[in-house]
Amino acid sequence: MRLLIGTYLLVCSTLALAWSSPQQALDEFLKFELAGGRLAAWDFKKYLAVDKDYDDPGWDEIHLVKQHRVIDLKCNAHECLGRVEISFAPTQKLTADQLVPHPKGGKALLRYHVVRQGKQWLLTHPGGQPLVKIDVYQRWKMQHK
Repeated sequence: MRLLIGTYLLVCSTLALAWSSPQQALDEFLKFELAGGRLAAWDFKKYLAVDKDYDDPGWDEIHLVKQHRVIDLKCNAHECLGRVEISFAPTQKLTADQLVPHPKGGKALLRYHVVRQGKQWLLTHPGGQPLVKIDVYQRWKMQHK
């Protein structure tokens, strides 16, 4: 009986982590990343369709982001390509070594590949260096003075 209940709870918790639509998978990953989620050890399988041996590299630099906007998400039955516009925060007055320089800010168009894996949707790769919202970075910096 305990095994049955334990298995039920494991299945329910796994289903709670599954993203039921490609839009939800992309939105939840962006929310996680922009909040600084990739700056520490994180659960790859929650967001990514990767091999069990996957490991996100350690990053020496991050991009500071003012805002982002999902432009579109074009899908077929098993995969989607999402385009996200990122507005970088100006870094000219910031002196931290770990920031990718964007002296006057600027914009970039990033592409995210989302695939169907079983009954859930996951990204195939998180992209390059982590993206972190400027306010998240500033709060972190204040806490570590």
